[in-house]
Amino acid sequence: MVLPTGDGKSRRRSRPLWKDPTMILLGLTGAVDAADGRVLTALFRALESEFSFGPETLSYLLIGQSLSMAVSSPLWGYLADRKSRSTLLAIGCFICGFSTWLMAGATTFFHLLVMRSLAGIALASISPVGQSLVADLVPERNRGRVFGILMAVSNAGAFWGGLFATSYGGRRIFSPWSGNSISGWRFVLLVVGSLPLLLSIVVYLIMSEPRRTLGITKGVNSSGNEGTFHFLKRLFRVRTFQLIVLQGLFGAIPWNALSFSTLWLQHAGFDDFTASKIVSWHMIGAMFGVALGGQLGDMAAVWSPSRGRVYVAQASTLMGTLVAAFIYGIQTADPSVTRSAHYLSASFFSMGLVSSWCGSGVNRPILSEIVPPSQRASIMAWSIGLEGCSGALFGAPIVGLLAERVFGYGQNSGGGVSQANDDANALAKAMLYMVTIPWLFCFTVYGWVGHVYQDDRKSVKRSQTLGPLELENGHSL
Repeated sequence: MVLPTGDGKSRRRSRPLWKDPTMILLGLTGAVDAADGRVLTALFRALESEFSFGPETLSYLLIGQSLSMAVSSPLWGYLADRKSRSTLLAIGCFICGFSTWLMAGATTFFHLLVMRSLAGIALASISPVGQSLVADLVPERNRGRVFGILMAVSNAGAFWGGLFATSYGGRRIFSPWSGNSISGWRFVLLVVGSLPLLLSIVVYLIMSEPRRTLGITKGVNSSGNEGTFHFLKRLFRVRTFQLIVLQGLFGAIPWNALSFSTLWLQHAGFDDFTASKIVSWHMIGAMFGVALGGQLGDMAAVWSPSRGRVYVAQASTLMGTLVAAFIYGIQTADPSVTRSAHYLSASFFSMGLVSSWCGSGVNRPILSEIVPPSQRASIMAWSIGLEGCSGALFGAPIVGLLAERVFGYGQNSGGGVSQANDDANALAKAMLYMVTIPWLFCFTVYGWVGHVYQDDRKSVKRSQTLGPLELENGHSL
């Protein structure tokens, strides 16, 4: 994989992807911020022990992080289409690290909620800015692969962040500054918060701003004079965009619901480190899965430009549903399997590997094709924002509600192994419903995408040379 460099004649010269400073820093930024975003769920058990929070209360912290991330994402996208993207990344990293540091000193639920919400605002900067940079640096035929590589690097960061947080979150750590020991989860937040703070300095000093792709679709010029909101309303007339957003609203729910996996394993009898290792296999699987999904999406698009990526998405959602049903349904019914770290690790790896193809291999490449260059970051941000709101409201919060109010989490007051098993089963049942049902709906929606994408894709291609995009209903874009 090579990237063009320079302008004019020098554009014919190229350099490998892994040697481009902008792409390297973009990958590091994604990895560090993914680690920070993973910390909260990895510390659920430690926070439950210290503050006596239940799943429903813990889900409110996740709502604060996810909802603030979703709501602020369009603002970052708007800025990314108009301001220096390297500066925006540096600002996002700094705010993320600083808020995580402040969270380490929290003594109340409100303090935790405010600091995690502020971190969510900062985390929202990564995807829209990264989408804009990749679209300017990478040819259309290779975007799926590059998105996959960057998402794989982010998953690697989430893997190490989750493993570190769960392993040390429940311990007592000696502090040389105070001479006393502090809670492990506070130590974790201080360490993890330091990484984006340091990276913000590196990004600001080193990352260069690539030349922006000129807008070529009439009606939306490269300076972004047309309001993003008005353009978004017109874009919603494109049926492919409607369906991609619709599946995103449901597709975000399972990934948010899976936040309780570590807590489930801890209640199932695994120690903190083993539970962290098992869930980390899901991150490892997703790390390979997003890279594989990007490659499969690009290959399928060559084989069938109109339906290839759709087939990849349907295969991913269907296989992810089957593996999730096996983990939270079949395996939970057999205690001997549930307590086998090897079986669970293999299952989590499989789920991460097969369920993570849609973002890198399907959704982002399709959005890059149907959205003009001058609006890519803004539209990507709106898409992420809508998905984030859905996941924040209907993912982990519903799992917490179902576990406590429907499946009996915390109602066994006997304590000991019996109570832990009942709580584990309650969480497993709640996650089973909130993972499999949304993914099955996504499978159906992708089938509809296959029927309309060919016409919309041809209309966009035609608009690049003939004028505004003419849609089936007579509107233009």
